[in-house]
Amino acid sequence: MMVYSRGTQGDYLALQLVHNRMVLNINLGSRLMTSLSVGSLLDDNAWHDVEIRREQRNVTFLVDRVRVDDIILGDFRRLDLNKELYLGGVPNLQLGMKARVNFTGCLENLFINGTAIIPEIRQSDDYQAYYNSRPTYTAINTGSVCQVRGRKSKKTGTYAKLRVASVLISVALTLRAWGG
Repeated sequence: MMVYSRGTQGDYLALQLVHNRMVLNINLGSRLMTSLSVGSLLDDNAWHDVEIRREQRNVTFLVDRVRVDDIILGDFRRLDLNKELYLGGVPNLQLGMKARVNFTGCLENLFINGTAIIPEIRQSDDYQAYYNSRPTYTAINTGSVCQVRGRKSKKTGTYAKLRVASVLISVALTLRAWGG
C-alpha cells in the first residue's frame, strides 16, 4: 500500500503496488469501485514517477509517463476524504485494497493538491495543522520510507490526515521499490 485515504460517506482512494504494477482504486461514494492499472516491473530499485489527476468523474493515472484515462463509476462527482491518509501502509484491511502487505521501498516528492507532504512531515514534531484543503497530520510512521529521505517517527501506528471534499484532487510522488 502506497497511499490510502477514505471518507465517512464511502469515498476512498487507494494507490498500491500489486504484482509489480501500480493500481489505483477510487470510489466517490457510490459503492462502485473504479480500478486502473499502469506499469510493470516496478520493483527494480529504480525511481518511478506516479501521478493521479482527478476532476469530477474524470481520472488520469500516469506511471513513468504511461497514461491511462478513465471515467469514475457512479453518479457522484466529489471525493470526500475526511479520515486518515496513510502512506506506505495501513494498520488493517480497508475498502478498495488489493495489496495485503505494506510497501517496502522509498517514497519521495509526495505532493497532494500541490502541497509537498514529506518535507512538512520532516519538519514537524508531533502535530501540525493546515487549513483550506491542505493536509492535517500527526507524525507519520515512515518505517517503509527511506531513512535518508524520510522522517523517522518515534511512534508506530501514526498517520497523515487529509481533509478534502472537492471535485479536484491531484497526487504526485516518486517511488523506488525492490523485490522481497
